[in-house]
Amino acid sequence: MSVTLHTTAGDIKVELFTERCPKTSENFLALCASNYYNDCIFHRNIKDFMVQTGDPTGTGKGGESIWGEPFQDELDPELKHDCRGILSMANNGPDSNKSQFFICYAKHPHLDLKNTVFGKKKVRLSTVSTPSTNLKTPKSITNTDPWLSSASRMLRFTQIRSLIRQLSNFTQFYQPTSFNVAGLSVVRSFSTPSVPKDEDDVDMKRVEQMQKYFNQYVEEYYEVEEADEEVEEANEEEAEDKLKKEEVERRHMDEATVAEIVGVLEENRAINITCVDIPLEAKAPHRHMIICSPFNSRHAEALTNIVRRYAKANFYFEDTPPRRLKTNGGWFVFDMRLIVIHVLTEQLRAKYALETLWSSEEPRGEDVDDMIPPPVNDRA
Repeated sequence: MSVTLHTTAGDIKVELFTERCPKTSENFLALCASNYYNDCIFHRNIKDFMVQTGDPTGTGKGGESIWGEPFQDELDPELKHDCRGILSMANNGPDSNKSQFFICYAKHPHLDLKNTVFGKKKVRLSTVSTPSTNLKTPKSITNTDPWLSSASRMLRFTQIRSLIRQLSNFTQFYQPTSFNVAGLSVVRSFSTPSVPKDEDDVDMKRVEQMQKYFNQYVEEYYEVEEADEEVEEANEEEAEDKLKKEEVERRHMDEATVAEIVGVLEENRAINITCVDIPLEAKAPHRHMIICSPFNSRHAEALTNIVRRYAKANFYFEDTPPRRLKTNGGWFVFDMRLIVIHVLTEQLRAKYALETLWSSEEPRGEDVDDMIPPPVNDRA
């Protein structure tokens, strides 16, 4: 889905990752539709780093989501800050997204799995390539209706959200109409109140204005891309054939090797990876143990989920599928039958010393506690 940002320095066309980041995309599109971003300046513009906007106050400390409160991150290991033009949410920590967002000037891997990547520019980003403090993102709207004026933008946003909450309390719908936008099917309908006709709790003029406003939004912000039906059918057949082929090529879970699991962890930036072979005489439930550390708790959970998806895509199992376990301290464990993976911080590794659990070394002499008295028979 494509959206065009109209700025005083030119237009920026971006593509949103609506399938992978549905909640973030919903928030961004609704804010665009309500003209929330009108006259917002780019309050941060750092050369070779990024340009940031989305704060109506222009201070970098304001902004609000469509729900009136911060919403959760939608972190995807495959969506990275790996090139110029990446669209990402600004936050003050985990799950603190509101309205501010930024566009990268270059790749910045240190932001991966910390900020939600929800879009990417589709054309050359040359409109805001140098630091400036007076760039704005206005949308050209004729100021004939006071409800559409930029001065009452915040009031309008509050009114829209309040009206949506009122409409959500009704259960009877009439005259639903549908339209397709970039492959999405959207149903537009309004409800009739379940109260007597002489009680008018909803201003129907505002309902009509809402419908007119959303029609205008669809025309201005959505860009429908034509698709060849025959090509789509061919692609679907190829996808089905590929899926069947992958199902045939899947191996049994017991055929998983330590090397390929370590490769998956290394590819996703796991650190300090250690492999321990458990001796047969130990009669342990596993043959191999892989221990690694993440950069932070979110990275630990992401690593575990990546290994889980890899196992699901490449192996089959006859009974219960592999499961992921988590402790309160951020210790993640993934059981793959013969291989068990532990993802935990360096502090927990130093505390529990998992690498030494299956060590064959004898206890050192200094570990013997001389404070324990010998048996009575051995005393002089």
